[in-house]
Amino acid sequence: MLAMHTAKTLASGSNWLGYPTRPVGVALVQVEMTQRILQRRVQKYIANNPSVNGTKPLYWVSPEGLKLDNVVHFRTLEHELVKRKVEVLITDPIYRT
Repeated sequence: MLAMHTAKTLASGSNWLGYPTRPVGVALVQVEMTQRILQRRVQKYIANNPSVNGTKPLYWVSPEGLKLDNVVHFRTLEHELVKRKVEVLITDPIYRT
């Protein structure tokens, strides 16, 4: 939930745990759960946090089998981030990527 909250507050430029932020494009790559479970969790988070509205792009993805130490996977992810003008990448959890 902290990664999800961080992504949403950065995209909206809201305060994050008391620290000011500016709106930036954010991608949250979640590798612990399926895309369907992630979507349900995101919908629940947004429903319970209606005051947190994004002004910059925010992408929630759960790519099955992503390995950041695989050059093809890394380059594909890098290409998508550049194409979508993502400035902050959050991976959750980092140890499984």
